[in-house]
Amino acid sequence: MTESFLAIVLRTVRYEDRHLVVTALTQEKGLITAIARNAIHSRRFGGALDLFTGANWICTEKPGATMYCLSEASVRRAYEGVRRDLAKLAAAGVFSELLAKITTERQPCPDLFRLHTNALAALEEAPLGDSAAVLAIINGYLAKLLQWFGARPRLGVCLGCSLALDSVPENSRLSCDVAAAGWRCNACSTYSEGALSLDPVALVDFFAALSLPIRKLPAASRSDIKTRTELLEFLKALLIYHVPGFDRSPLKALRFIFRETHDPVSIAPPPQDRLQ
Repeated sequence: MTESFLAIVLRTVRYEDRHLVVTALTQEKGLITAIARNAIHSRRFGGALDLFTGANWICTEKPGATMYCLSEASVRRAYEGVRRDLAKLAAAGVFSELLAKITTERQPCPDLFRLHTNALAALEEAPLGDSAAVLAIINGYLAKLLQWFGARPRLGVCLGCSLALDSVPENSRLSCDVAAAGWRCNACSTYSEGALSLDPVALVDFFAALSLPIRKLPAASRSDIKTRTELLEFLKALLIYHVPGFDRSPLKALRFIFRETHDPVSIAPPPQDRLQ
């Protein structure tokens, strides 16, 4: 049986001396794995199996096989700009790690495919060396994943007294209630040492991440890189608590993003509305 896919390469692993096992997110069937025979020393696939590349695949599958056999692949979009910047490359690696955690083999997820391709396009379009823009895209990706799992937080008002976010005094710190997926003002806070807290502008960015296309987030985000980092930690905690099976293991690629800012971050990261 022969099938065609629009695929984004997430991971490649050498098999024996000549072959590659390729994991990809596809528009048609979600996550799939295929073996590309003789791909190591052959040029017949060109750059179509490079990480993060979007390509048209033609695959065959034998009855009872656990993997497809990739017979043809041609580049649709290479996202070359992603590979020219360490922070962008690391962010794309984070997205691939996330998809490996949350997706199931051969379960179509067209909205997630659309989000992933738009996120790669946003990374490619971001200015070189702009870690703040990259972080805005990562936060947007995580916020939309959280929404996709049906765990949209209550961001507009305090969980305790219903104080509106736009009425919070300047220079306040809001305590994060991960279990209730919301925040508490200073008067209602049960803040303890080591607990997560946020500048209110971080939640303004969170709202934007849920409502705007991901390619618009670098320009729309209002916070500085420190506040974006704090929001990232809140998103991570929400995903761990509210998404079944989401583990606490850190996302390995994230450690490369903040080297130039000297703000080390350990992260692991998902919307219900249509993803953009």
